[in-house]
Formats: sequence, structure tokens, C-alpha cells
Amino acid sequence: MAQEELRRKGDENGGTVRELQQLTGITEDDVRLALRADQARNPLSMDEERSPGKSSSLAATIGADDPRLDRITDLVALAALIPELPDRERTILRLYFFGSLTQREVADAVGISQMHVSRLLNRSCADLRQRLLAS
Repeated sequence: MAQEELRRKGDENGGTVRELQQLTGITEDDVRLALRADQARNPLSMDEERSPGKSSSLAATIGADDPRLDRITDLVALAALIPELPDRERTILRLYFFGSLTQREVADAVGISQMHVSRLLNRSCADLRQRLLAS
């Protein structure tokens, strides 16, 4: 009510804390508390501009869903399944996917043929895929 009275007298902002204190007779701390309570009672619209001169709305500042977060669950599940593979298959997966070696380089490191590396990669990936989908 005090702010409305000051607005009618020409103060567009409804007065300062000091002016409201003088008009109402309550302490400045209580005026500040009342102003904060009033702001909480009247939240901003998500589409309202944040402040004069800024063209973005409050909604434009809020982040969106990160599609990569869906992969976290899959990666955690996969990390639990990899240790269940035989040692040689784990080594092949590590060298190929994390070491960025070619199948030929993996074959040389493990001591098997490139064709066998290809078969083991296919089998390991199919096994992991099947177990991930089953869980």
C-alpha cells in the first residue's frame, strides 16, 4: 500500500527503503523483508525480459536436457559387464577401442591373426550388446 501511495505521487519505483520506512514507521530491515516477501509472492514470468536492454528471457537462460546423460547409465552397465569377459577379449577391446590400434596392430600385440581379432571383436560386442539389452 505504501508503494502504491508513492507511485501515485510520481515515484515510478514505489520509493526507496528509506522513504517506505519514513512513510510506514517500520524499521528499514522490516521494509526490506516485506519487499522480499512481496517479490516471492509475485514471481517473474519465464518469458519476461531479465532487465531493460537485455533481449533474452529467463526461459532462455535455463539449460536443456543433455542427451549425453542417457549414455551414462549404459556406460555404467557396460563397465560392469566388461570384467566378465575372458582376459584376451578384454585386452583386444582395450587395445582396439581405447588404444586406437588397428585390427592388424591388435593381432600383432596379442599374437593371433587379424581375422581372429575381427571374430573376437564381433563376438565380444554382440555378447555385451545382448547382455546390456537383457538387463
